[in-house]
Amino acid sequence: MKKSRKQKRSPDYRWLVGAVVAVAVIAVVGFKVATARSAASAVPLPTEPAAPATATMAREFTVSTPPPAPSATAPAASTGAVAQDDPFPSSPGEQVDWALRRNKPAMVLFHSTNCKPCKLMDELVKKVRADYEPNLVFVDVITNDQANMALIQAAQIRLIPTSFFIQRSGGSKRVVGAMKEEAFRAELANLLAAE
Repeated sequence: MKKSRKQKRSPDYRWLVGAVVAVAVIAVVGFKVATARSAASAVPLPTEPAAPATATMAREFTVSTPPPAPSATAPAASTGAVAQDDPFPSSPGEQVDWALRRNKPAMVLFHSTNCKPCKLMDELVKKVRADYEPNLVFVDVITNDQANMALIQAAQIRLIPTSFFIQRSGGSKRVVGAMKEEAFRAELANLLAAE
């Protein structure tokens, strides 16, 4: 009996499908290993020594010169004038610079508006923000907004969501991925406790 043409090709077809599946599995595993390595090698937020504040420098996460401290002989109204001279800015890069200039701890969240882990992290920040806001600056950086591209590049963002916890001193900690509420609150508490 002769085998039909279809029956002869069947083993070759199975081998080809098996090879394609094997290559796909290897690619996925390789991607996950590479992602885990990049997440494990947390790079601190780039900062530089004190310099005058400008919008460009703020986007580069440059530490600015802090405003002069009010003198002991200055009237109490002058401290209000300093706050009025340095209002909270609207752009994320300038907000980071503002927090550093005022030696305030800050939490900076880099996220998009369409990835599920980003949405979870954004909801968590909104949930706990009121508990920490007077003493902690929250900065929201949306990565799919072209206006934030320079800031994203300066912070070397490769994966989202990425959170930076910036201490009063300017030191920072990077956390990649969505966080659980307990871990997030612990990081915020550490920021407030750090001198």
